[in-house]
Amino acid sequence: MFKITPVEDKGLQEELCSVCGTAFLPGDFCYLAANVTDDGSKILGILGICQCYFRGEAGIIHNVTPFPGTYDEEVLIIMVRTAMSFLYRCGVAKVILDENACDADLAKTMGFLPDETDSLSIDLKRFYLSPCHYNKEKADK
Repeated sequence: MFKITPVEDKGLQEELCSVCGTAFLPGDFCYLAANVTDDGSKILGILGICQCYFRGEAGIIHNVTPFPGTYDEEVLIIMVRTAMSFLYRCGVAKVILDENACDADLAKTMGFLPDETDSLSIDLKRFYLSPCHYNKEKADK
């Protein structure tokens, strides 16, 4: 079983960034994906982290980083969806994927498409209005 959880302690966020081999961004929010015991009380292994930031109606996902030696696409997608949900609840209308956040195949699988500025993004208002319809539009492009 795995769990996605926000990392509120900046010291822990810095340690997780270090072990995952990515830059620590102290101004960012952080999510951790981890294998946990069946009751969810203990972490058995780190699966990855995601750091994101927002200002006003714009958000950016700076990185989607699996733990070295692990790569579970489903876990990474769910972790990013968790971050997107948080950003949306904070009033963010559009989330942009930093150009170095993850590989192009994962970005496409997660639904990020080039926008008018050629940034990979998701219109969160359209996405959360009808996720299935949004995903069908994405598949048609």
